[in-house]
Amino acid sequence: MRRSLHALGLVLAVLGGVGASPLPPAPVREVPQVAAPQPRDWPVPQVLTLSSGAPVQVLARHQVPLVRLEVSFPWAGVDADLPDQLAAAMMGQQLRARTRLHSGAELAAAMDRLGAQWAVGATLSRLWADVEVPRGAEAEAVALLAEVLLDNVPDRAEGKRLVERWVTWQEGMELDLVRIHDRGVNHAWFPPGHPSRHQATVRDLERLGARKVEALRRRIIGQTTPRFAVTGDVDPAQLLPLLEQHFGHLSGPVVPGTGPAAPHERAAWLVHRPGFDVARLSWVMPGPAAGDPQAPVAELLWAVLATEFTSRVPMDLRETRGLAYSVSGRARSWRGDGWLRIDAEVDAERTVEALLAVEAHLDRVLDEGPTGFTEVELERARNTLLIRAERRLETLRSATDTLGEQAILDRTLADLRAEAERTQQATADDLHHAAEQWLVTSSRAWVLTGDRALLEPALEAADRVPDHIVDHGTLAAEP
Repeated sequence: MRRSLHALGLVLAVLGGVGASPLPPAPVREVPQVAAPQPRDWPVPQVLTLSSGAPVQVLARHQVPLVRLEVSFPWAGVDADLPDQLAAAMMGQQLRARTRLHSGAELAAAMDRLGAQWAVGATLSRLWADVEVPRGAEAEAVALLAEVLLDNVPDRAEGKRLVERWVTWQEGMELDLVRIHDRGVNHAWFPPGHPSRHQATVRDLERLGARKVEALRRRIIGQTTPRFAVTGDVDPAQLLPLLEQHFGHLSGPVVPGTGPAAPHERAAWLVHRPGFDVARLSWVMPGPAAGDPQAPVAELLWAVLATEFTSRVPMDLRETRGLAYSVSGRARSWRGDGWLRIDAEVDAERTVEALLAVEAHLDRVLDEGPTGFTEVELERARNTLLIRAERRLETLRSATDTLGEQAILDRTLADLRAEAERTQQATADDLHHAAEQWLVTSSRAWVLTGDRALLEPALEAADRVPDHIVDHGTLAAEP
């Protein structure tokens, strides 16, 4: 009993009970400083060439006995029609199903015996495959990878299963707050007919099949010259004949397309999705295309404002106002276009408060000019981006991915080095000029998804009446 009373006294003291000294105030939270990265020399890959003219970039690293290889076949998917875009999305899973020599299970078992990690897929810019194996197993691994890419056969049963799963996924879209919101953002930003607009319906998916995927694979392989990226403990003298044997006969003129730029017009959308006490909010603004000289400055501007955990908008909405924990920003660039985006999930009753707060941050950047950026936040954002750029070459996977990605964009590591230098040299004046280019009010779009009955009165009271209101079911079904 005495021990119990003693324990109770300790608890009361800790909780500030009667007779206990008041607890000291919590210490002020300070954002940790990111140390300035030390400049380093970026490596220069060795560039080899197959007889077809296919480039092979080799970044040798002999410290670990592993070899990683990626092969990409560029294609103009952003300019393709919807059936081809859907076939490309299905291709990654379909290619693993069967070749003329092996079933999918046999392929997986063969790669496992080699100790390999491998993947295959397609985007709107390329058909690709990669493999990472212990040194000495390259020949077998590359032969299997070539078989998957070049000697594939359609598996109608697997194609049917994939389509059924996609149809189920599509039919459930309107039930998912995040997915229906993302569709709203996409449709608010990309007009009808734009190749980046999500417009597949259930009927479109039901028309898709393994044979269409196979036809697209043959067309891509037959019309383009592959590009290779290799990293690790590799001997180029042994590698080149191996790639020549399997891929040296392939060449073609097709390169990735650019696709049209989005119109970048002001828009305000409300997507009615009842049944949730929270709402999704997104702001979207135009951003620089991949390779744009201003891309590093825009990325730095967005790091100050939105993309980092300690950026202005997340810190304000999460820490200062307590409006939302889930706040994030992203900057995306592709051929010919790009965007800057902020996303948040907010209690429905405070959503308009969050919308106005984000709007105020964007306006502030334009109104205050260069003096609105402190050297502390500039240095913090700059160092974070520079360290992240350095880490793109940290592992075999990240280095190979970086080489392959830049090759598809007709860029090299020298371009990344130049972008890092631009980030390092960017000033507050540069950031303000970028804001004037990308954050102007006439080019902003916001999308709000939630219960219309809860959101619309608050929007009207704040004079933020949406110019387009759409029901979640209609949005999910529209092309």
